[in-house]
Amino acid sequence: MNMALLPPQQQTSAEALKSQPITQEFGPTVMPETLLYCHPTRLANIYQPSIERVFLPSASIEPDQAKVSIQKSMTPAYTDMANCGLGGRLRTTRERFSRRPRRELGERLIYDARRSYNNNIAHLIHEHMVLLGYVRQKLGFDHNDIIVILDNNAPLLSTDFFREINYETYLTNLEVSGNLLSIDIEETRYLLPYVANIPLTGFIDSTPEKIFISRSGTRRLLNEPRVASMLAEHGYERFFFEQLSLREQWSITRNASSIVAIHGAALGMLAFQAFNNRSAKAHVVELFTPGLVADVFRKYMAILGGSWSGCRGKPTPELIKDLESETKFKRHAFSDFELDPKVIELAITAQ
Repeated sequence: MNMALLPPQQQTSAEALKSQPITQEFGPTVMPETLLYCHPTRLANIYQPSIERVFLPSASIEPDQAKVSIQKSMTPAYTDMANCGLGGRLRTTRERFSRRPRRELGERLIYDARRSYNNNIAHLIHEHMVLLGYVRQKLGFDHNDIIVILDNNAPLLSTDFFREINYETYLTNLEVSGNLLSIDIEETRYLLPYVANIPLTGFIDSTPEKIFISRSGTRRLLNEPRVASMLAEHGYERFFFEQLSLREQWSITRNASSIVAIHGAALGMLAFQAFNNRSAKAHVVELFTPGLVADVFRKYMAILGGSWSGCRGKPTPELIKDLESETKFKRHAFSDFELDPKVIELAITAQ
């Protein structure tokens, strides 16, 4: 939509933002105390391996501020903002000296998404979609008013994602001039509820309330048949999100009230619980390889209003050694792992 054709209130907002950004304070938000259930070891009793329960005290997500502004300016080139390697630099050079006509963006707002790693669905959601939802709710600017800039070798996942949420993309490695939309906030998870402001259709309603999100690539469960069998007995249906469309993934996650999932980008879909306000009743049990236990999605659930607990897999001698190294502590972040089904059963029945 051409800016000159925008409703009067949006014209005013766009012009006002060029001279006076708007700001909003968020947080702090408290992550409630919870438990991390761990694969049985002999650490608590050398004669009898037992499940460990690690108490995770309540903790605050630091407050932050969202700042939205518009500037008539020029973006940096992709090579100036990202480590794009020799291939990216060569593509930029070829593009710079090509004789193809440049795309005229007119008065539309330009959202430059090239600073982020865009081949991860969780990043696409909590680094881009939440910001676009926030701007739509606060200022009324939607997919008609904003064009998203991606690099000219953008992952298929990113172009598919923006198409699914109805935002047009323009792929280039070069500088882009125009009305640059800037949304500055470090803790973008505070904006998770705003994804519900992006109008989406085609949700699938007939999906199960209890789901198990597994993985078929890295970070797999070595004893998955046993785990899947136990969860099936408790009414959980297993999904491999790598095999599903984006629309299927966010429909399944939106409708679930009890989610068991291996830590990974698929859990970024938790944001879609904001579309039906069910997150306050939802519980997530997150399964971790002991080489990567993190609180990313514990923060998600704290902000969305649901609950969270974790399960940690069986540690190995090599992993324990590397975790204590300053340079090797993430060496096993994608390692496959074993997790006693009784640990997960304890977590889901303790909800």
